[in-house]
Amino acid sequence: MIAGSSVEVQTGTFQNDAVNFANKDDVLTYLIHLGYLAYDTNTERAFVPNEEIRQELIRATKRKTWNEFLDFQRESSMLLDATLDMDAETVAAQIEKIHMEYASVIQYHNENSLSSVLTIAYLSAMQQIRDKRYPDSIKAYTGEILFVAVNYDRKTKTHQCLIEKYEKL
Repeated sequence: MIAGSSVEVQTGTFQNDAVNFANKDDVLTYLIHLGYLAYDTNTERAFVPNEEIRQELIRATKRKTWNEFLDFQRESSMLLDATLDMDAETVAAQIEKIHMEYASVIQYHNENSLSSVLTIAYLSAMQQIRDKRYPDSIKAYTGEILFVAVNYDRKTKTHQCLIEKYEKL
Protein backbone atom coordinates (compact mmCIF):
# COMPACT_ATOMS: atom_id res chain seq x y z
CA MET A 1 0.00 0.00 0.00
CA ILE A 2 2.93 2.34 0.64
CA ALA A 3 3.81 1.98 -3.02
CA GLY A 4 0.33 3.13 -4.06
CA SER A 5 -1.65 -0.09 -4.33
CA SER A 6 -4.77 -0.99 -2.40
CA VAL A 7 -5.78 -4.11 -0.49
CA GLU A 8 -9.11 -5.85 -0.08
CA VAL A 9 -10.57 -5.53 3.42
CA GLN A 10 -13.74 -6.88 5.01
CA THR A 11 -14.84 -4.14 7.44
CA GLY A 12 -18.09 -5.78 8.54
CA THR A 13 -16.56 -8.04 11.19
CA PHE A 14 -14.70 -5.30 13.11
CA GLN A 15 -15.98 -5.08 16.69
CA ASN A 16 -14.77 -1.50 17.39
CA ASP A 17 -12.23 -2.95 19.81
CA ALA A 18 -8.65 -1.73 19.67
CA VAL A 19 -7.34 -4.50 21.90
CA ASN A 20 -8.61 -7.80 20.48
CA PHE A 21 -7.75 -8.06 16.80
CA ALA A 22 -8.82 -11.35 15.22
CA ASN A 23 -7.25 -10.90 11.77
CA LYS A 24 -5.72 -8.50 9.27
CA ASP A 25 -9.15 -7.14 8.36
CA ASP A 26 -9.61 -5.95 11.96
CA VAL A 27 -6.22 -4.19 11.88
CA LEU A 28 -6.89 -2.57 8.51
CA THR A 29 -10.39 -1.47 9.59
CA TYR A 30 -8.92 0.03 12.77
CA LEU A 31 -6.38 1.98 10.70
CA ILE A 32 -9.28 3.20 8.54
CA HIS A 33 -11.11 4.38 11.69
CA LEU A 34 -7.99 6.25 12.81
CA GLY A 35 -7.66 7.92 9.41
CA TYR A 36 -4.33 6.34 8.45
CA LEU A 37 -6.01 4.45 5.64
CA ALA A 38 -8.90 5.37 3.38
CA TYR A 39 -11.63 2.99 2.24
CA ASP A 40 -13.33 2.73 -1.13
CA THR A 41 -16.83 1.35 -0.53
CA ASN A 42 -17.29 0.46 -4.19
CA THR A 43 -14.24 -1.79 -4.40
CA GLU A 44 -14.08 -2.67 -0.67
CA ARG A 45 -10.37 -1.84 -0.66
CA ALA A 46 -8.16 0.15 1.70
CA PHE A 47 -5.42 2.49 0.54
CA VAL A 48 -3.07 5.19 1.84
CA PRO A 49 -5.03 8.42 1.32
CA ASN A 50 -2.24 10.95 0.80
CA GLU A 51 1.49 11.61 0.66
CA GLU A 52 1.74 12.89 4.24
CA ILE A 53 0.39 9.65 5.67
CA ARG A 54 2.45 7.59 3.20
CA GLN A 55 5.62 9.26 4.46
CA GLU A 56 4.60 8.64 8.09
CA LEU A 57 3.99 4.96 7.36
CA ILE A 58 7.41 4.72 5.70
CA ARG A 59 9.04 6.26 8.79
CA ALA A 60 7.11 3.93 11.11
CA THR A 61 8.15 0.80 9.23
CA LYS A 62 11.83 1.83 9.09
CA ARG A 63 12.22 2.18 12.86
CA LYS A 64 14.73 -0.32 14.16
CA THR A 65 13.77 -0.14 17.84
CA TRP A 66 10.50 -0.25 19.66
CA ASN A 67 11.64 1.71 22.72
CA GLU A 68 8.75 4.10 22.21
CA PHE A 69 6.37 1.21 22.92
CA LEU A 70 8.05 0.67 26.30
CA ASP A 71 7.80 4.40 26.98
CA PHE A 72 4.14 4.31 26.02
CA GLN A 73 3.51 1.39 28.41
CA ARG A 74 5.07 3.47 31.20
CA GLU A 75 2.93 6.47 30.29
CA SER A 76 -0.18 4.28 30.22
CA SER A 77 0.65 2.99 33.69
CA MET A 78 1.12 6.54 34.96
CA LEU A 79 -2.22 7.51 33.38
CA LEU A 80 -3.95 4.63 35.16
CA ASP A 81 -2.31 5.63 38.46
CA ALA A 82 -3.47 9.24 38.00
CA THR A 83 -6.97 7.96 37.25
CA LEU A 84 -7.04 5.79 40.36
CA ASP A 85 -5.74 8.76 42.38
CA MET A 86 -8.65 10.77 40.90
CA ASP A 87 -6.20 13.36 39.56
CA ALA A 88 -8.44 14.68 36.78
CA GLU A 89 -6.02 17.43 35.71
CA THR A 90 -3.18 14.98 35.08
CA VAL A 91 -5.52 12.55 33.31
CA ALA A 92 -6.81 15.29 30.99
CA ALA A 93 -3.26 16.44 30.19
CA GLN A 94 -2.04 12.91 29.48
CA ILE A 95 -5.01 12.05 27.27
CA GLU A 96 -4.55 15.33 25.40
CA LYS A 97 -0.91 14.39 24.79
CA ILE A 98 -1.81 10.89 23.57
CA HIS A 99 -4.65 12.23 21.41
CA MET A 100 -2.27 14.65 19.69
CA GLU A 101 0.37 11.94 19.13
CA TYR A 102 -1.80 9.04 18.00
CA ALA A 103 -4.85 10.48 16.24
CA SER A 104 -4.70 11.31 12.57
CA VAL A 105 -5.15 14.99 11.75
CA ILE A 106 -7.93 13.96 9.40
CA GLN A 107 -9.87 12.08 12.10
CA TYR A 108 -8.87 14.10 15.19
CA HIS A 109 -12.40 15.35 15.94
CA ASN A 110 -14.04 12.02 15.16
CA GLU A 111 -15.65 10.39 18.22
CA ASN A 112 -14.32 6.98 17.18
CA SER A 113 -10.82 8.43 17.02
CA LEU A 114 -11.05 9.68 20.61
CA SER A 115 -12.51 6.34 21.68
CA SER A 116 -9.56 4.56 20.07
CA VAL A 117 -7.12 6.91 21.76
CA LEU A 118 -8.71 6.14 25.14
CA THR A 119 -8.51 2.41 24.48
CA ILE A 120 -4.85 2.77 23.60
CA ALA A 121 -4.17 5.05 26.57
CA TYR A 122 -5.65 2.62 29.08
CA LEU A 123 -3.90 -0.54 27.92
CA SER A 124 -4.38 -2.30 31.22
CA ALA A 125 -7.74 -1.02 32.34
CA MET A 126 -11.35 -1.64 31.40
CA GLN A 127 -13.64 1.35 31.15
CA GLN A 128 -17.19 1.51 32.48
CA ILE A 129 -19.64 4.06 31.08
CA ARG A 130 -22.65 5.08 33.18
CA ASP A 131 -24.95 5.84 30.23
CA LYS A 132 -24.54 2.32 28.85
CA ARG A 133 -25.65 0.84 32.19
CA TYR A 134 -22.46 -1.17 32.44
CA PRO A 135 -22.56 -1.02 36.27
CA ASP A 136 -25.73 -3.15 36.13
CA SER A 137 -23.66 -5.96 34.63
CA ILE A 138 -21.21 -5.88 37.53
CA LYS A 139 -23.56 -5.50 40.50
CA ALA A 140 -21.93 -8.44 42.25
CA TYR A 141 -18.48 -6.83 41.94
CA THR A 142 -17.35 -5.64 45.37
CA GLY A 143 -14.39 -3.42 44.44
CA GLU A 144 -14.41 0.29 43.71
CA ILE A 145 -15.45 1.62 40.31
CA LEU A 146 -14.39 4.97 38.91
CA PHE A 147 -16.27 6.82 36.19
CA VAL A 148 -13.87 8.78 34.01
CA ALA A 149 -15.38 11.33 31.64
CA VAL A 150 -13.11 12.91 29.03
CA ASN A 151 -14.09 15.84 26.85
CA TYR A 152 -12.20 18.16 24.57
CA ASP A 153 -12.78 21.49 22.90
CA ARG A 154 -12.66 21.19 19.10
CA LYS A 155 -11.31 24.72 18.66
CA THR A 156 -8.53 24.74 21.26
CA LYS A 157 -7.98 20.94 21.35
CA THR A 158 -7.89 21.27 25.14
CA HIS A 159 -8.97 18.19 27.07
CA GLN A 160 -10.93 18.09 30.34
CA CYS A 161 -11.53 15.22 32.70
CA LEU A 162 -14.00 14.46 35.50
CA ILE A 163 -13.56 11.45 37.78
CA GLU A 164 -16.21 10.11 40.14
CA LYS A 165 -16.39 7.09 42.40
CA TYR A 166 -19.35 4.78 41.73
CA GLU A 167 -21.39 4.42 44.88
CA LYS A 168 -23.04 1.06 45.08
CA LEU A 169 -26.54 1.37 46.56
